Amino acid sequence: MANILNIERQPINVPIAGMNNLQMTTREKVIIEFQSRCSDFRSKLECCQGVQLADPTFFRPGSIDMLIGAAMFFYLIKADYITIGANLPVLRDSHLGWLVAGTIQSDTTANDCHYSQVALIQTLNDSMHEFWELEEIPTTAPYSVEEQQCDFAATHFRGGSGRFVVRLPFKDNVSGLDNCRTLALKRFHMLESRLQRNPDLKAQYVDFIQEYQRLQEYMPHHAVLRPSSSTTKCRVVFDASAKSSEANLSLNDVLLVGPVVQSDLYAIMIRFRMHEYVFTADIAKMYRQIRMHTDDTHYQMIFWRESPTEDLKVLELTTVTYGTTSAPYQATRSLLQLANDEAETFLIAARIVKNDFYVDDVLTGTNSLIEALEAQRRLKALLQKGGFPTHKWCSNSKALLDPIPTEEQETLQPLEDSNINQVIKVLGLSRWKHGFIQRRQLTVEKTTHLLRGSKAIRPTRIIFTNHCSR
Repeated sequence: MANILNIERQPINVPIAGMNNLQMTTREKVIIEFQSRCSDFRSKLECCQGVQLADPTFFRPGSIDMLIGAAMFFYLIKADYITIGANLPVLRDSHLGWLVAGTIQSDTTANDCHYSQVALIQTLNDSMHEFWELEEIPTTAPYSVEEQQCDFAATHFRGGSGRFVVRLPFKDNVSGLDNCRTLALKRFHMLESRLQRNPDLKAQYVDFIQEYQRLQEYMPHHAVLRPSSSTTKCRVVFDASAKSSEANLSLNDVLLVGPVVQSDLYAIMIRFRMHEYVFTADIAKMYRQIRMHTDDTHYQMIFWRESPTEDLKVLELTTVTYGTTSAPYQATRSLLQLANDEAETFLIAARIVKNDFYVDDVLTGTNSLIEALEAQRRLKALLQKGGFPTHKWCSNSKALLDPIPTEEQETLQPLEDSNINQVIKVLGLSRWKHGFIQRRQLTVEKTTHLLRGSKAIRPTRIIFTNHCSR
């Protein structure tokens, strides 16, 4: 429209924000004067240029010429209106003609919504304040009262094999938890129908549950597909947030989340870049290496059968379960406890576990190849003491990969939209590997969201060069 009217543009910098934090920025504005076709009403407006609007014309697809803000809107509205019937729109008179708004009959669900957009005019001071907040190294907040209630030390023990056995950290409202058997059964039948329609997904799901079997609250469960994963393509998530129909409480509602006990990811990444010889790995199926106390396993019951022709079974999950709100704390706290228990024998490895683990991933190294080899060997031994096997080993030194069996090394993944053929991912960071990552050079060619999140690290293009950029 500005092109048609040949209006002079003026430079601006205005963020445009919509629902779900969808944002864009407009760089130009125009000043226009408009007049109603229905009356002698006229006014001037400052209009942002280049905004992708949310709605087409309400009755047919098409472009929107101009978006008028709320300040002008109320000057346009007149007092007259017409009601045309129950559950039908209302017609409201305005200086620009009749407006239509209200309820319409449609087949859309209650969850569907149509949204408008808003321009946020920020001062330079506000923008600079947000910038410096983003660049600051995060500080560790003190534990909340609820976090302090998680008494891991008094509720865990280690079995004969060294594995940890833990209790569910309940809140005071656990007595109000009802049995949600009916909901779990309904959700299972829905899942079963989906698996019958997708044989490949069913095969992966069956393998996952069978693995659980090898190793009186009910939980629904469903599949989460991760095609980019080099190991587990299908992960079964147990829905501990499903609420009972009577008390309206879920298992997660009565569980304590627990505090964060590991180093901040920002600090881990900074330390990782300082080493000349680096290696990464993660703990295989970390949650399932930690046993649940027999007094609490009845809170983790699921329905299962491999085929609709079989009798329905009830399985009791005996390990820390993916989908419960306390699982990350129980797993990371067990890892920290292992380091504390074995620190006298495994001093260097215990320090790595305390400082260089992010959930189940380790990113660490040294400036000496001999020291790196010893740290790697001792770390594997320490983790085995707690029943935590490792895999997905990767390094910028072939000498650090030679002692690792091929099946325990990280596999290469294709990198889309790039001339680099293969990469390895750690915490969502895509790293180039040509044969093996060359010593003194670790490159991140393409960075997406960090999968487990960190406010301190933004999606960006980063080049890591070890040692020489210390």
